[in-house]
Amino acid sequence: MRPHIGTLAVMPNNTENYIDEEAEGGANTIPPARFGGNIDDWRIGKGGTMFYRVEVPGAQIVVGDTHAAQGDSELAGTAMETSMTAKLRVTLHKAGSLPTKVATLDFPLLETLDKFVVHGFAYDNYLDQLADPSDIFSEGTSLDLAMADCYIKTRNCMMDVYSLTEEETIALMTTSVDFGITQVVDGNWGVHAGALFSLGNSAQIIFLTSHRLLITFQILTSGFSTRRTHHTITPAQHQSRLVAAVS
Repeated sequence: MRPHIGTLAVMPNNTENYIDEEAEGGANTIPPARFGGNIDDWRIGKGGTMFYRVEVPGAQIVVGDTHAAQGDSELAGTAMETSMTAKLRVTLHKAGSLPTKVATLDFPLLETLDKFVVHGFAYDNYLDQLADPSDIFSEGTSLDLAMADCYIKTRNCMMDVYSLTEEETIALMTTSVDFGITQVVDGNWGVHAGALFSLGNSAQIIFLTSHRLLITFQILTSGFSTRRTHHTITPAQHQSRLVAAVS
């Protein structure tokens, strides 16, 4: 079993574009985008840390869609859906105190115990890119676009951190970065890239900033509600190097 959370998001609560008239100005939590949504990456579980850019003032935090198990792609449309008890730590990072070198972070980033995972989508921000955001359920079914978006984000990220040329970065990506199909069920299809970055200071600062400010979710414990269990991890496991660097 790999208990995890499918939806972790800092949703834009007040935006010109929304899914339909009934949404009354809100955004649908199903299609993922750079603000989060239903990313459905099974790696978002115990001991992981998610980083999101806050898009607008008054953005709302959404957590849900828990799974007992799921494979990459969630091919059949659902995973092993279940109720779950989870303990999260939410940290707000103010942009003014963060390194300007990485002020362009604009995608949901996952830090696990051994790697960073970049998430790309067919449409990076469909709320702005589509005249009718509800069209995402047909327009966003493209792995080609999702792969291209994930590649660009990963390339830019590595170039910014290590001051590499594009040629050097691509050489590293093709030998050490794993790309996979995150999900093909949430309207806006996703591709992720997992890489083991250096744990030195240059790598730590890469993910500490955003356009305005940043929300961090640390998933400290998780368990199935039906069993009323709580899985614990050591402080060393769940202590985020990035949060420590900020504080």
